[in-house]
Amino acid sequence: MLKKAHFKIGEAATASGVPAKMIRYYERIGLLRSVSRTTHGYRLYCDADIRALRLIRLARSVGISIVGCRELLRLLSGRMRRVDRETRAMKYAQDLEAKMSALQTLILLLRQVAESEDSENAATFLAVGSSPDNSGTATAQGQRRGPRDWHHA
Repeated sequence: MLKKAHFKIGEAATASGVPAKMIRYYERIGLLRSVSRTTHGYRLYCDADIRALRLIRLARSVGISIVGCRELLRLLSGRMRRVDRETRAMKYAQDLEAKMSALQTLILLLRQVAESEDSENAATFLAVGSSPDNSGTATAQGQRRGPRDWHHA
């Protein structure tokens, strides 16, 4: 748990793992709330800001869009009716599980290619109409299922 009352931007960057440039960007686009400033103009971040930045860093590292991050922060903020929050949180969890399944299949495919002496292995796998994404998150036409803003394009 964080114990410091206020963090300057460099300290916030270190504590959250998000570069200062990105922190300023997230604040500018409204993903992170506008923070208070010292009399000398230094931004001051609180523990809640650091937690939000950590969540944003985690979400972005798995390919969640800025809009998706905004939705995640909203889900966790309590500014949503309980029933809506539960429904949306479960939908997003299911979408992430489907993406994980697709990634696991792709990892297996890549390991097969790496271990195979047959350089046509991947091409053969994809040519027979099999899809690495057995989870159903993509249609035959390549369209995504679920909230458009959840994954980046």
